[in-house]
Amino acid sequence: MRAQPAALDTVTAVLPALLGETEPADVTVQRQVPVGEFGPDPAREFASRPTRHASLAAGAAAGLLLAFITWTRRQRSALYATLGMPWPAGVTLRALEAAIPIVVGTAWGTLWAALAAHALPLPASTILRTATAHGLASAATALALITLTSLWRPPTLQALKDR
Repeated sequence: MRAQPAALDTVTAVLPALLGETEPADVTVQRQVPVGEFGPDPAREFASRPTRHASLAAGAAAGLLLAFITWTRRQRSALYATLGMPWPAGVTLRALEAAIPIVVGTAWGTLWAALAAHALPLPASTILRTATAHGLASAATALALITLTSLWRPPTLQALKDR
């Protein structure tokens, strides 16, 4: 008989009746993972894993890279402003230039995380929830940095002098 670990108490209560035993003490069910003071706590172990903030670090790295690219293109932004492009249109242009690779990269990374986790014996709901949460965390971090960078208004004359 196979059962999920969460159903251990139910199996322990029902198993003697299924086996035809009159005394419940005649049947013992062993726990696969010891619990108690000296046993591991799976929730605490999962929360304290070293890679729990890896998605935020990846999003920050992507956001900083795209922010650096935006900063190095300040001459182009100043030139657009000189030619009459309104500031909101420049913000939209800079944000879209950065958001497209972030969204595509997040979808790609989430897909690969789900495929890698699928190779492990995990339930599909856990794989989907974990991969989606990490993908959204990295995308949100990167998009927040890009939004802040896109709102930056370079001094037009100073940026043109850099050329």
